[in-house]
Amino acid sequence: MAAKQKAKSDKAIETRQLLLRAAERLYAKRGIDGVSLREINREAQQKNSSAIHYYFGSRDAVIDGIFEMRATYINRRRREALDEINKDPESITVRKLIFGVLLPQVELLSEEKGSYYYNRFLAQAALSGQEEVRQMWRSHFSGILGEFSLLLSRCLPSLPAQVLRQRLAIHTDFTIYGMAGLERVVESRSGEDALLSIEKDVDPLVDMLVGAMQAPTNTEVAR
Repeated sequence: MAAKQKAKSDKAIETRQLLLRAAERLYAKRGIDGVSLREINREAQQKNSSAIHYYFGSRDAVIDGIFEMRATYINRRRREALDEINKDPESITVRKLIFGVLLPQVELLSEEKGSYYYNRFLAQAALSGQEEVRQMWRSHFSGILGEFSLLLSRCLPSLPAQVLRQRLAIHTDFTIYGMAGLERVVESRSGEDALLSIEKDVDPLVDMLVGAMQAPTNTEVAR
């Protein structure tokens, strides 16, 4: 009986993952308002037409499930990166912090290559402008990201608080769309060229993000 229950539980986990990955893929390609639950069910090759409703019941539950699916690894790796950065407080830099935030998504993109759609899904979620979707994202990721932001603010003591908040918000969107762009680049490649290069692909994005955060204000330029 225990073996049967475990097999049933494993099957349920597998089906749930298939549905979430199918949803992530479709939302990434067509936007979160451009896909029906029925289409997700079909994309996941589920013979039971009510599978998506059984496991999730609504579009918002599916979207939240995607964030939850990705948050486990991403938050763990960000925590590890932050712990490593904090070992030497005197050497903390804007670049180290920004790379620490990007690192988990870079790792996943390198491992899954063209089959990875999370960053493009996240870009579509951000583009939707729907506050409830952003709130779902915040509920899974804002804790550790808040710690990175606090350290960033300490690295930029000359920035007025209002300017810092604005730049952090823009930085978040730049990161999302930049990583989505890298996904498209990796997917378009073939053979050995499909490998993600830190030097050629990731470093230029980090350079741009660092430059945006450290750019002088009008007051500083005028001095």
